[in-house]
Amino acid sequence: MHPLKTAIIIFMLFILFTGVMLFRKGVLTKERIPYLIKKISQAWVGKLPFLKNPPKKEKRIQSKDIVLALQEIEREKEKVAKEKERLEQLQKRLLAQQDELKKRGKKILALKEEAQGYIKQKQAKQEEQITWLASVYENMRAEEAAPIIEKLKEDLALAILSQMDERQAGKILGVMDPKEAIKLSQKIGMETTEKKGKK
Repeated sequence: MHPLKTAIIIFMLFILFTGVMLFRKGVLTKERIPYLIKKISQAWVGKLPFLKNPPKKEKRIQSKDIVLALQEIEREKEKVAKEKERLEQLQKRLLAQQDELKKRGKKILALKEEAQGYIKQKQAKQEEQITWLASVYENMRAEEAAPIIEKLKEDLALAILSQMDERQAGKILGVMDPKEAIKLSQKIGMETTEKKGKK
């Protein structure tokens, strides 16, 4: 057993025994018991650790610690709230940027489709014009058509000759300058080979 506990038990037994003896002798009366208990408590309160009142300073320190802890919690809550608000704002900005990118993507796609449609229209119109020119040159004499075709740009001349009847195109090439005729013939032959290869 702990020495302090042993001392307390002995002290209590001593008080009890002394009280009984004094009560029997008539020295200790019922009226004096509360007075004696009070005196004994006052005499021993400073000597026995478990009877000491907790120091007020410690209570103040504990209260201060609690206040500081609460203040720290409030600060952390404010930080969390600010971070949450920042993340929400960032999310809103990202969503707005995504919407803007989607709108731009749709706009670009629409412009691309519009451009493709325009190109197809232009190609169709050019093909119509080339077909018409080819029919015009077919109805001309080879001697008249050859000098005109020679002066055209090479790609246009090739397109017209390719659309013409082979016999009439051959007559026109026969009247043209031999070097120019050879060059055009070779390119027409290459285009025909490529078309057959694709089929």
